[in-house]
Amino acid sequence: MNVVQHTKRILPANSKPRNLISLFTTSRICILIILILSKTTDAQVFDITGYGAVGNGTTLNTTAIQNAVDACYNAGGGIVNVPSGVFLTATIFLKSNVELHLEQGATIKGSSVVSDYPDVIPLVRSYADNYPQRSVFYAEGQHNISITGDGKFDGNGTSVSFLLDASHKPYGFRFISCSNIKYMSVTLINSGL
Repeated sequence: MNVVQHTKRILPANSKPRNLISLFTTSRICILIILILSKTTDAQVFDITGYGAVGNGTTLNTTAIQNAVDACYNAGGGIVNVPSGVFLTATIFLKSNVELHLEQGATIKGSSVVSDYPDVIPLVRSYADNYPQRSVFYAEGQHNISITGDGKFDGNGTSVSFLLDASHKPYGFRFISCSNIKYMSVTLINSGL
């Protein structure tokens, strides 16, 4: 007579079957991936040329770029895209949750005309008040600002007007009482200060 023996596997009270653990772990990983992808693909893009910016190197684009930054900020944040071209500008007020992305071949160039830059007196007073109050990019009390891409920022600090009167050279970037500021891959040249 053949006797078939059945063995019953007894698991400790605090253990779970492997396939249930594997399923649980896999579902958590899938949810995490979906959340990451949805976060990165939800960013709205605001191209400065859609706001009237012209990348010919001579048109002053301050208003167009500022309008793109403001629209991005008012939408809750996103990416302000700078396409290929040379975009002349004076002071741009960067705001929270805005990424300024310079594509390859894009250059943001500071104006060489001193009167294009407003004097900005910060709320937080410091020793730096003894220096020029002008800058190409300015932010105070903002957070989560990024400047990214393979483009260039040209502060135009070697222009004739700034060489003749160095006391009026603008800063390239001036961030006061800001947090989580990120520069990534952008080439910086010809800084004013």
